[in-house]
Amino acid sequence: MANEFKIKNGLIVDQGGVQITGSLSVSGSFNLGDDITIDGNISGSGNAYIAGNVGIGTTTPIAKLNIFGTDQLIQIGDTTSVNDAYISLNNRGFIGFDASQGMLWQATTSRPFNIAHGSDWGTSLQSRLYIKTSGEVGIGTTTPTVKLDVSGSGRFTTSVTASNMLVSSSGNNTLTVIGSGSSEPVFQVIGSQGQLFSVTDDFTGSLFSVNDISGLPLLDVDSSETITLGIFTDPGITVTGSNVGFGTATPTQRLHVSGTALFNNIIALEAQDPLPTGVLTGSFAVSASSPPKPYFYDGTNWNALY
Repeated sequence: MANEFKIKNGLIVDQGGVQITGSLSVSGSFNLGDDITIDGNISGSGNAYIAGNVGIGTTTPIAKLNIFGTDQLIQIGDTTSVNDAYISLNNRGFIGFDASQGMLWQATTSRPFNIAHGSDWGTSLQSRLYIKTSGEVGIGTTTPTVKLDVSGSGRFTTSVTASNMLVSSSGNNTLTVIGSGSSEPVFQVIGSQGQLFSVTDDFTGSLFSVNDISGLPLLDVDSSETITLGIFTDPGITVTGSNVGFGTATPTQRLHVSGTALFNNIIALEAQDPLPTGVLTGSFAVSASSPPKPYFYDGTNWNALY
């Protein structure tokens, strides 16, 4: 049949097949028991019943509907964005576009949503994204117990905001923060008035600090091997190398006190022989003579106190 072929009431083909090189127009029913090949267009106002496979773009279909081609293969609905268009999957799920809610993958049963890898349909699956009907999302797990449950590592290249964060629920879990070597903090806690805690990764300047509510450091660890406790403008305790300072940010001795000191008990000095050299003016020492004697250093000599 080389030209247009029209069916108004009905056509039944039990065997032998039909080949149409033109167009086919059907206004009644069309029941085909054998193969039909159409090189032109097909249009109809009735129903089409096909017991075998349908091939579009192929003469050897291997499924109920086999579409072969490139670019856009299926257009569902019209081109008006205000209209809905969807595909029903056994009336248990839908894939389509809703004019008010956009693109939807929708399930109508109690089954979860699962994106998985597997060699055969529905068997030996390796789940990649799993959403339970109650809303919990699992990545790498099919048993999520919280809103986002990740089995494995994760990466966030920008900020992560959480009202509450549980770092570890057992002794085997840890929190690891990997920085980029910049002067910006790799880990910080921000309070209502400013930064309360921070750790940097550039190995210069302040490496670790704990601040008061106004953001002023109360504890600071510096790359110069200095630890300061107390507000910087009035340091309480400063540890630099092996020196400890009270009231000074630059201790020069093992114990350096800038200001007065009160001792409620005995101060004991270890007896030495000979007396030390290179000490500060005003130093006290005890000789190891018998009996031991206290000495005072005037900047030039040691002088016995009695």
